[in-house]
Amino acid sequence: MTAKRKTPTIDDGPELVAAFLERPIRNDLRALSRFGSIDRPRFKVREGVSSPSEIAQAWRDGFNGRAVTDAFFRLLESDPNSWPRRDHPKTPAARKLDVFEELPEIAEAVRAACESGEAIHHIRSYVTAMKKLWTDLNRSRPVGWTADNVVAVLRRRHVIGVGSVQYPLAGVRYLWLGQKNSRFAKAELARFMQLLEFGATLTKRSKL
Repeated sequence: MTAKRKTPTIDDGPELVAAFLERPIRNDLRALSRFGSIDRPRFKVREGVSSPSEIAQAWRDGFNGRAVTDAFFRLLESDPNSWPRRDHPKTPAARKLDVFEELPEIAEAVRAACESGEAIHHIRSYVTAMKKLWTDLNRSRPVGWTADNVVAVLRRRHVIGVGSVQYPLAGVRYLWLGQKNSRFAKAELARFMQLLEFGATLTKRSKL
């Protein structure tokens, strides 16, 4: 007789991340997300009408729609030398971990997504996308990922026509939101919003 699997709690670490990587998706994970139990933001993002800053803010608040992906693709197709400048951030020191499921910042991202009321199948897609990013970034600790590092990886994928951007974009949002006490994470979230706003500005100009 097969033993019943224990449902991970929201406070678990490796067990929580591992559960969201399982296929098929586990129905018992529904108890962890606030999906349907809280009012999700209603985004009034309209193509050609919303300002670039409104699009960037909507992404930060949980919007994954076309206005965001259009802005990001426009960013990827532009010359990086034209992007807004920034000082090189000091990466926080962190012990190297070689097992993805053991990364505490990924568990924090899962918690942030659950708290926001994301559906569990979306959260699973975000975790899977972050695991692919982790591989592409030489298995470096996500606690030290910069917005520019992430964009560079997605830009390389875009050039060769591999992969989508929707899930990685949502994944890194929760990665940085989940690190609530990290000034570095807050700075990278703001930087990503700055780049997204720049892409949205380019999109708007191209339609004038």
